[in-house]
Amino acid sequence: VSVQTRYVLGLFSQYLCKTKDDSYCCARSQG
Repeated sequence: VSVQTRYVLGLFSQYLCKTKDDSYCCARSQG
């Protein structure tokens, strides 16, 4: 996976986390 793709996926996961307010998603995105 390229760095750019990982960067986009990171932003997308943060977007989902903010919109859904999903604690599980937040925990996953943080590592």
